[in-house]
Amino acid sequence: MTLANREQYTIVPSRSDVTYQSNNKAVAIVSDKGVIIAIGTGNAIISVIDSDSNVAQINVTVRELTTTTTTTSTTTTTTTTMIPLSVNTIPNIKKES
Repeated sequence: MTLANREQYTIVPSRSDVTYQSNNKAVAIVSDKGVIIAIGTGNAIISVIDSDSNVAQINVTVRELTTTTTTTSTTTTTTTTMIPLSVNTIPNIKKES
């Protein structure tokens, strides 16, 4: 999944007793409700931890923001490419029986 800079991705775990952590808050943060937000370029791992200490991890990559400016004798055009947030597939955390 790819999102533009500042767009959000919400984790929907199969359990309700989970907490969230980011190992690199300069790249991506995650709220206590599981909302991931791209902050800067680089890589981060978002951990989803349930009350039984089971952990699922999500690899997040945020790419460089690029801006291109083209100037002709009469026109200046600026094109900005947003920073995409790439998130891999999220494994479900399921309670062991």
